[in-house]
Amino acid sequence: FLYISHENKGDYALQDIYTALHWLKNYVANFNGDPDRITLYGTGSGAVLASLVVMLETVNGLYIYF
Repeated sequence: FLYISHENKGDYALQDIYTALHWLKNYVANFNGDPDRITLYGTGSGAVLASLVVMLETVNGLYIYF
C-alpha cells in the first residue's frame, strides 16, 4: 500500500502474496502438495489482502480457493 514515486507502484504486500502463490504453484508438488488446489486464507487485514489479491488479473490460472 506504500506508494513512494512513479518508479515504484506500491502494493508491496499484494506483490509479496502473488510471488508466494506463484512459488507455491511451481514447487508445492515437491512437498506432496497439489499445485491445482492452493488455498489462500487470512483473518483481519490478512483477509482483506486475500480478497484483494484474488482480484488481480495476474493471479488468474493459479487455481486459488478461498
